[in-house]
Parts: sequence; structure tokens; C-alpha cells
Amino acid sequence: MSDGQFVAPTIEELQPHFTQYAIEAFVAVGGMGAVYRAKQISVDRTVALKVLPPELAEDQEFRSRFAMEARAMAKLSHRNLVQLYDFGQDGEVVWMTQEWVDGRTVYQMLEEEGAMDPKEAAAVVAQACEGLGYAHKQGIVHRDVKPGNMMEGDEGLLKLMDFGLARETREGPESR
Repeated sequence: MSDGQFVAPTIEELQPHFTQYAIEAFVAVGGMGAVYRAKQISVDRTVALKVLPPELAEDQEFRSRFAMEARAMAKLSHRNLVQLYDFGQDGEVVWMTQEWVDGRTVYQMLEEEGAMDPKEAAAVVAQACEGLGYAHKQGIVHRDVKPGNMMEGDEGLLKLMDFGLARETREGPESR
């Protein structure tokens, strides 16, 4: 770790663990892992590959939080939420693959363009609320909604991502 952030493994370090994926590029590092753009070879699909860096994968608390994120995301299927495809472990590498959203976070949009006009801001908030409302009905509370965890992709479609701090509630479809 350096400055509170994980040191992201290189593509060369990761690729041997992922024969089913061709890792194409490093994208970002955050509080719960590093993200790479990869190609799922069998179906020719671009995915976001998120890994818990090897130096922290030995920490049971981090592994548990990462697994909790995958379980929460697996219960969700909504147009305004990033879709989980797979989750697993290969040796010291704990990973998940998610829907790739080709776009910018709302944080990046604000940094590049400044304040949004009220109509655009209302559209972003409305889409975030749709995704959050669905997640809440499924018994999942995101707990880290912020501009950096909202990605705008094709035709202005907003997707919430990063369920690393999500919690399951006792409420949900099974309890009804």
C-alpha cells in the first residue's frame, strides 16, 4: 500500500491467473481493489476485471468484504446497476468480473465540465434513485453513493457501481 491505496498488480502479474480472459489495460485503483479492462475470450465480451491485490488477499477481512460485494451484486439485475458476471479465486488472486461500462464517472464529468445544469443533474439523480430503489427492494443497501461510483455510459444511461460497502438487510423479496 502507498498513501492509503492499494498497489495494483501489473497486467503481467495477473494474466497467468486468467486464461479465460485477455487483460487489456489497467483502469483504476480504489479502496477495495484494482480494475482492469479485459476480454472474456469464450464469448468475445469486454468486462471489468476487479481484483483484490495479492498483498492484501491474505487478509480475511478484505476477502470477506470482497466476497460480500460479489454476493450483493449477484442478487441484482437492473439497467442502472453494473451487472456481476463472475467471482472467484486463483491462488492468492481474488477477483470478480462485471459489466464493462464505456464512459465516465459523474465525478469525471464534473471535473471536466464543471457543474451540471439542473435538468442533467435531475436525470442523473433519477437514474441513481431507480437503481438504488431496486437494490433496496432486493434487500441491498449500497452505502457508498457518490459521483465516483456512478458511471454514465451509452446514451446517458447511468450505472451505479462499487458495492464494496453494501450491506444486506433483513428486508428483501425473500422476507415478503
